[in-house]
Amino acid sequence: MPMKVMTKRPFEVTKKISSHAYRLKLPESLKIHDVFYVGLLSKSHKSPNQPFPERPPPETIRGEEEYKVEQIIDSKRQQGKWFYLIKWKGYRPEDNSWEPEELLEHSQEEIRCFNKSRLKKACDSAKSL
Repeated sequence: MPMKVMTKRPFEVTKKISSHAYRLKLPESLKIHDVFYVGLLSKSHKSPNQPFPERPPPETIRGEEEYKVEQIIDSKRQQGKWFYLIKWKGYRPEDNSWEPEELLEHSQEEIRCFNKSRLKKACDSAKSL
């Protein structure tokens, strides 16, 4: 899952390093430094009027965290690479993200279905001309 989603996810503070830095408990698969400047952090709040929906945890596949693709919404080609707009299972539309095809190795069936559907729409449009 993209780094953008990391901003939507609450992480446990494990240690206050200084008045300007905190250590967070991060999944090993993120492979990033676990100390953050306080200006990059915000408190996690639960509102009884708008409860934070429980989101499904990622699956661990070969030591890497993977999130399930619910739907592929769109695609684009940039600098010779295909990117897909992904709706993540259990996540809100604002968490949708563009992902390069090479990061979607376990979502090949979803890519095939999306491309087949897109081809059918193109053929149907051509027939109506």
